[in-house]
Amino acid sequence: MAADAFEKWDRGKTLLLESLYKPDTKLRGCAYNQGCYDEMIELRDSVIEYVKSLPNPHTPPLEFK
Repeated sequence: MAADAFEKWDRGKTLLLESLYKPDTKLRGCAYNQGCYDEMIELRDSVIEYVKSLPNPHTPPLEFK
């Protein structure tokens, strides 16, 4: 059974968050060497919070009975 738009969007969001959480030693080393490690992590944390707050645009509307 194929995933519907809601499930695909939700999976995409989850994978993006996993990629943001995953440590990238090389990139973090570059940030440390350039003196902007704390700023990079602060931006990463802000992006994580933003992505977590995004509503799925494929959420079905509520049905009132």
